Amino acid sequence: MKPSAGMVLGLVICFHAGLLFLVLPSKPVQPDIITSPAIAGVLVQMPSAEEPKAAQKKLAPVPEPKPVVAAKKVKIPAPPEKPAVSEAEEMAVAVEHSADARQQISPIVAPRVDATRRSNPAPVYPRSALRRQQQGKVILEVLIQTDGAVAEVRLKQSSGFKRLDRSAIKAVKRWRYIAAQQSGKAIEYWYQQAIVFSLRQ
Repeated sequence: MKPSAGMVLGLVICFHAGLLFLVLPSKPVQPDIITSPAIAGVLVQMPSAEEPKAAQKKLAPVPEPKPVVAAKKVKIPAPPEKPAVSEAEEMAVAVEHSADARQQISPIVAPRVDATRRSNPAPVYPRSALRRQQQGKVILEVLIQTDGAVAEVRLKQSSGFKRLDRSAIKAVKRWRYIAAQQSGKAIEYWYQQAIVFSLRQ
């Protein structure tokens, strides 16, 4: 019995399929790859053994105590003996002391203006002060010497107007006084002199 054309064609196809199966390499099966998870971190270095030593503070050396030296005893010389004083000398010293005491206790007689002299003119009333109707009281501190002359003049209290103050100081500098006295002797004395400028005649 003759094979049919269909059978021949099927055999030919099967033959070629087998050849292709033999010629083409089979696809290799790849094994499963297991990857380990990555670990991220910071590396910390351990300090060396020399660093703690450097961190320690250096202690200052403790000074050795100085030896205590006992104070030397110093002999204080005795005060010299007072020379002997005779009774006459003691009496003279007592009299001087009593005279000084009387002089200190005795009152002081204040100085006063020597009205008998013509060297004590009254202060000039400045014309500008008169026009402005300026008036007031000036108090001066005057140092009077033993001969009655004026040594120094100070302004203690102003009248409120420089013109009046200057006129009073200028006049009193030329004045003469009877000096202050104490125990019958003339002494220097600071005296307060008042000068009044008044528009009333």
